[in-house]
Amino acid sequence: MNQSKFQEFLLLLDSLDAYQVQECLDRIRECRVKADEPAGSIPKVIGEAIPERCPHCNCKNLSKWGSSNRLRRWRCQRCAKTFNVLTGTPLARLRKKGTWLENARAMIAGASLRDTAAQCGVHRNTSFRWRHRFLRFQQKAQCKDLTGIAESDATYFYRSEKGVRDLDRKPRKRGGDGIGSGVNKNLVPVLTLRDRTGKGAERVVVNGGLTEAADDLYATHLREDTLLLTDGSHELRKAGRNRNPDAYMDLPGSKSRGASKSPYHLQTSNAFHAHLKTWMARFYGVATKYLGNYIGWYRHLAEMTHKKSSDAFILLAFRPLAVSQQLTVT
Repeated sequence: MNQSKFQEFLLLLDSLDAYQVQECLDRIRECRVKADEPAGSIPKVIGEAIPERCPHCNCKNLSKWGSSNRLRRWRCQRCAKTFNVLTGTPLARLRKKGTWLENARAMIAGASLRDTAAQCGVHRNTSFRWRHRFLRFQQKAQCKDLTGIAESDATYFYRSEKGVRDLDRKPRKRGGDGIGSGVNKNLVPVLTLRDRTGKGAERVVVNGGLTEAADDLYATHLREDTLLLTDGSHELRKAGRNRNPDAYMDLPGSKSRGASKSPYHLQTSNAFHAHLKTWMARFYGVATKYLGNYIGWYRHLAEMTHKKSSDAFILLAFRPLAVSQQLTVT
């Protein structure tokens, strides 16, 4: 940018609102990271990471053991095996580490596979493999201590068997022709759980009943004293009462919208579903076997609205952190 255009840019800064100022600051930070990272270098968040225990035997007595492929290696004093910080993670043996930050930035922006591949200088098939390697732990990194008031509801996606050669049904046209109305076997339920702080968890119910999935979701991610709100569906009401009838309330029909200024509503959950489906529309249908990965991807972005760091994105891909730990990464 020449000096005159730069001065014009500076004059426009006074007209920015608070949201636009924050966007500019985030973009400047990203540009500084790009300038600080030499082309082809290993991301600093990986190069400086120190393993806590051996991935083979969980022993914590480790010693340095040289380096290989620009990654520091460690040796376990119990089993005598050597490893690096990526051993046993989805990113192990993945090539072109110097482009991982660029791939993380593209994923944070929600870019398509072809755009991500062009940005990273790799083939689109490589971009696809990287996407799901990066997302493998994000699906599992769900908050296990939801507090206060938690809302639970189910939303539905078309069952998709992209890439399957032998279908057990007639192929349908794009747009969902032949799906039918109402809840049926061609729709996959996604059960979500959100508290009022924005943290959450979910289950993709491909096989089995909704009640069993809800029982597992509530038992794993809710504290005993957390108040659970659901709609009037029979399956969720049953699961809610199974968990703790004294900390449960169902809101059937119009009650789910809540009265004016009432804390008892499902609007947080409904908003999450609406934003999720709007964000998912860019992919023009996701294969059901990968649906959990994409929902985890969106959840991670939603929970880190003001801290969308490419380092944090990579860190989560090779260390299965809890959501509360993710939010401390800057």
